[in-house]
Amino acid sequence: MRLLPGIVILVCRFAGSGIAFAAPAATSEWARAGENGKLVYRADERGNTIPDFSRAGYGGGGVALPSLPVIAKLAPDPSGDDTARIQAALDAIAKHPADARGWRGAVLLQRGAH
Repeated sequence: MRLLPGIVILVCRFAGSGIAFAAPAATSEWARAGENGKLVYRADERGNTIPDFSRAGYGGGGVALPSLPVIAKLAPDPSGDDTARIQAALDAIAKHPADARGWRGAVLLQRGAH
């Protein structure tokens, strides 16, 4: 049992000594960092690659959504199908004049199943 306290002290000394143990860099045959630092994907025999969703979203991703005035608010209809109501709200907004940026306004769908 005398050895156990010595091992604990030894571990504590290494832990506080600033010694860093680096893990080997991960490698993949399917993706690698290109010269510009962006991922480059290898295609299989059919031309398929790993999907890159980094540019998904508004404006290709990384772009804030525009701040628009809410022209219509729609709460979910208990019947469960709001398709016609949503289309009517969009049609009403289409009749508004566009602002300097080309926007007319927004339909706010309140929480729930539409």
